[in-house]
Amino acid sequence: LSFKHKDLNLSAGLHYKLLSYDNSIDTESFHDIAITGDLNFSPRNLGTLNAHAEIGIGENVGNFLLDSDLSIHIGKSIDLRASFVTSRYDAFLSQRELILTDAQVYNNSFEKINEARLSAALEFKKLKLNLSVHSGLIDNAIAYDFGALPYQNDESIEYLQAELRHSFFWKFIGFENDLIYQSFNDNIYRLPELYSRHNLFLQGRLFKKRLLGRLGVIYYNILYDGSLSFMPVTGVFYPDTTERDYFPASDVYMSFKVDQFRIFFRYDNFMDLIQREVHFQVTNHPQFDAKFRMGIRWIFSD
Repeated sequence: LSFKHKDLNLSAGLHYKLLSYDNSIDTESFHDIAITGDLNFSPRNLGTLNAHAEIGIGENVGNFLLDSDLSIHIGKSIDLRASFVTSRYDAFLSQRELILTDAQVYNNSFEKINEARLSAALEFKKLKLNLSVHSGLIDNAIAYDFGALPYQNDESIEYLQAELRHSFFWKFIGFENDLIYQSFNDNIYRLPELYSRHNLFLQGRLFKKRLLGRLGVIYYNILYDGSLSFMPVTGVFYPDTTERDYFPASDVYMSFKVDQFRIFFRYDNFMDLIQREVHFQVTNHPQFDAKFRMGIRWIFSD
């Protein structure tokens, strides 16, 4: 069902999802039904309000989702965006039950997970700067213990994330930066406290401005907050006690473009040539050694 009046659009519907699986011991099916609704409001190009809602009425009764997003244009060079998401949902099937070679590894009965997140973002087009902040709360969060087994956390998880993206170019010098900072009252996921990527390059046109060339260095900065191992059977990361050493991961590259032809040369993890140390982001999964790559793309059109 849908309704439209000037700048307002409303719609409602019914969504059905069937999940059927055989774990070698038993066969089970889940019938999820949800009432859905959508709203779109765009008054005179001043901004846009979008909202999507779902309420479970089948075997997913008690679940809900509200996802809203507001975009406002402040003049021609600044955009403001705010969003609010709240939801209640079941733990994943792989978190609730695991059967291996006809043997049950675990069978959990978890409470529903409650989550809420509030976000705000500013884009300064002239400055080529993007700033965003996310604040959230998770009740009954699912995490994994040191044996890679899922458990439900008793306390609420509060987190704050801040992101910055900026690009700068002057004459022939460019500098691009991406930075993410995040803080938890209890970092049960062992996510990094800080991650940043910095791309410093020289760029210019040669041969009567037909060729666009770039020479640059990319630097990755990661501040770990604990270490993680990987469980291939379930495809999850879980905490361990290994200490993580800081490693200045970096790549050097060259790229060239002429019309529809492009070619690049790249040396990944070139710091490995200097330090000659094995680095681990995940326990027992070493980073690649320094290696050279190149690629060509040529588009033919008529």
